[in-house]
Amino acid sequence: MIAICLLLTEFASGQAQPPRLTLSQQRDDFAIFRGSLEEGHGGLYYFIDKATFARQCDSIGKTFREGITVDGYYLKLRYLLTLLRYGHSRINLPGEGEPNYWLNNLKKDRRYLPLQLMVIDQKLYVLGDCSEEQRVSRGAEILSINGKPARQLLDSMARYIPADGINQTFKTYFLYKYYYLHFLYNMLYPNEMEFSLRLAGQPKPVRVKAQLPSAMEKAHKMLTGKSLSHFENPTQYKAVVAPQTAYLKVGSFYKGFIENFGVRFETFVDSAFRDMNSRSTQHLIIDLRDNEGGSDGYSEKLLAHITPSPILPGQMVVPSKTFPFQQYAINLSDDIKGYIADPAEFLRDDKTLFIKQKYLDMMGATILPTKDRFTGQIVVLINEGVFSAGAGFVEKLYKYRQTTGQKITFVGEELGSDIYAGILCAGQSYIIKLPNSAITVDMPFLCWGEFTKKYPAKRLPDYRVLPTITGLLQGHDEVLQFVLDRISKND
Repeated sequence: MIAICLLLTEFASGQAQPPRLTLSQQRDDFAIFRGSLEEGHGGLYYFIDKATFARQCDSIGKTFREGITVDGYYLKLRYLLTLLRYGHSRINLPGEGEPNYWLNNLKKDRRYLPLQLMVIDQKLYVLGDCSEEQRVSRGAEILSINGKPARQLLDSMARYIPADGINQTFKTYFLYKYYYLHFLYNMLYPNEMEFSLRLAGQPKPVRVKAQLPSAMEKAHKMLTGKSLSHFENPTQYKAVVAPQTAYLKVGSFYKGFIENFGVRFETFVDSAFRDMNSRSTQHLIIDLRDNEGGSDGYSEKLLAHITPSPILPGQMVVPSKTFPFQQYAINLSDDIKGYIADPAEFLRDDKTLFIKQKYLDMMGATILPTKDRFTGQIVVLINEGVFSAGAGFVEKLYKYRQTTGQKITFVGEELGSDIYAGILCAGQSYIIKLPNSAITVDMPFLCWGEFTKKYPAKRLPDYRVLPTITGLLQGHDEVLQFVLDRISKND
């Protein structure tokens, strides 16, 4: 069934036909793809053993046929990359994407489902109608698209979305937030240039035509006055949202994003905690929702206001000492180039792939606790968009609660990462470009921590509270309100 699904894109399309590959070209690129994973993917065999992955690769290799489209070939590689179970793994088709941030995965010359979507509890809703027809109401639940049940589409597309370990929520987040549902639908069903939508509560289907990404952006601006890539300030501090309760929004740890709003993160955080101490604040709500991470030690600087002990870097491992496929690597950082040139200089010994402590220290990963620490009750709002350094922050708080009994409660949806496996592969990318298909593969080069398969009986959140489509459209934050209601009842 997998092979049949992977081959669906090989049928003729109503759009411009993507280029095709000879059997020899497919095999050559595939050898480079597999070899590059060995030398460039830091966590290649944590979640899948080598023999199993080899069997999967061999199975996919047997589906290669003369003249397959680049699209069809891409889906095969994307499926294999997803099996590794790392959300930081990326694979991209050649060709120019739409410059709009959220639409960037959509190709400028292809037509897609012209709706802004949201997934809540595995149900597919419409946030905005960017079609010519303007027949779909905001908040409508889509039951099926061209006869395909919405839940079935979400489940089938999840097989092509990399996510960490056992995590599934980040797959859903990517499908709606980054328009991968639109992208994959076009890949899997390229002939469908019109969409018949069956909507909950409506007796007859609604039809809309496929649109270019630029047309979708134009329609959205006309209706709302905002771009589809409109961003709000990811940081906010409210000293009092309930008696003795403060609210701290940290929607990103990415320096460039935060500073675009004129915010200096360390100053912002220091000022907030200083103010909380001056007010003898008893409850702190930290809103991490949609925090996809970042660098510059921002998560550690926030954590330093909570934990009493220094935050030390964990051990770091790299994937290889030799790089026979490095001629296909592109856009490598100076750090990776330096390591490739002289691995022995960076490795702890000649028997392992662990990085020397002195290089970890040079990265400034040790963070000392601050004087303005918060010792009261903490409630952390999380959702499927909490990823990378955002998830790392949750992991550290989670472990801190386990070891100290500190009153920390997590509310919302399961975050978009696997914080229980003890390993995070991110931070530097090893990117290769396959010479025949021009497909690029982006792999996490560094892995931190110590891997474990000891999963807890119950995963976070402690309280699963989801927004409703009505609340979202009305601007009512039902997850935050749940917390405020419980605090008011001293619960």
